[in-house]
Amino acid sequence: KTTYAIRVDNDIEEITINASVDPLDKSTLTGTGVKTLSIGLNSFDVVVTAENGDQKTYTIVVARQNNNYNISDIFATGFETFVFADDQYTYDLGTVANSISNINFSVLLEDPSAVALINGNIVGENSTHTLSNGLNTFEIKGRSEFGDESQVYTYTIFRETPSSEASLQSLQAIDGGIDYLDGIFDPDQLLYDIRVDRSVMQISINALADPSIYAVVSGDRGTFPLDLGVNSFTINVVAENGIDSKTYRVNITRANDN
Repeated sequence: KTTYAIRVDNDIEEITINASVDPLDKSTLTGTGVKTLSIGLNSFDVVVTAENGDQKTYTIVVARQNNNYNISDIFATGFETFVFADDQYTYDLGTVANSISNINFSVLLEDPSAVALINGNIVGENSTHTLSNGLNTFEIKGRSEFGDESQVYTYTIFRETPSSEASLQSLQAIDGGIDYLDGIFDPDQLLYDIRVDRSVMQISINALADPSIYAVVSGDRGTFPLDLGVNSFTINVVAENGIDSKTYRVNITRANDN
């Protein structure tokens, strides 16, 4: 065997190579002694020259690299209740709303010369990752300076699909403390016709969707003056998925009924 590969930690700055030949062979050798090590791979040749001039070369490759790939901690922002243990390899972070579009991982390594990988990509101590709808899997491991790798720690998180719900939770038409839609509003009813006396000069339209469905509400909200006759107000609701929508219309007739 003429080639040898060894590894030393990167705090080892030099090695001594010793070699000997049988004196009866009358051969000579070169390449022994104290050798300075650079960070990374170092190659040293020890050459034996026979009495007749034939040579044989022994190569020693010394990797001056740490081989500590251990992870000391992993935590995901917002999921601090999930405590990392080096002998637990799977973590289910549960389900998040579709409004949560990314997750941040912090991976701490015992050795600063090691690197962390998430799904095969080298990342810094803190990294942000986009969440797809449905199940997301993140495989986290450490890689030593030498190149060996740790066990894989798998984190899963489920992101809900965007809601298609586009209903209002409440709709009010208020003046002077009177809600003219009280007892009338139904999330599935889109058209309302109400009457107010001529003495009602303005109306306040309030419209809210359930915050948990992340719908966008727009349109005629606020306080508006009322003309005599029919006044129409429109409220638009767009679901979280950006596709489904509903339009509510409130027609207010300002006219006496006496």
